[in-house]
Amino acid sequence: MAVYRSPYEAYPFLCDAGADLRCDFELLTDKIASGAGLLRARTEQEDLRAELLWVCEIVYHLNPTLRTRLTVTQAECGRLRGAVDRLQRQAGNRCHRFVLPAGCESACTAHVLRVQAKALAGVDETDFVSRIY
Repeated sequence: MAVYRSPYEAYPFLCDAGADLRCDFELLTDKIASGAGLLRARTEQEDLRAELLWVCEIVYHLNPTLRTRLTVTQAECGRLRGAVDRLQRQAGNRCHRFVLPAGCESACTAHVLRVQAKALAGVDETDFVSRIY
């Protein structure tokens, strides 16, 4: 039985071969970028809102990487690494132990993003890394 394919498909890559994980990567980056936007909407601190908008943009720049080319620069990676380091310093010893994935809406959204980022890290890392370097 042939699978129906609409000529109006919004995202034809959904029909990629099962072993081809590029679509999974694209869907996960889309989900993470959307989650960053949701977390931004739930955040009142302007500096954090600006940073989350930037993270959303960077994740969207990663989205087509496996089909085209990497457009995220080393400077942007450095800026992101600096933000992670800064936030870890601000958190101090609070983040060296297990953190229950609960709390206010913003905290829960951040926990969901953390899990999605972990899932993204597992999507065909070899192919992704080989395209970066």
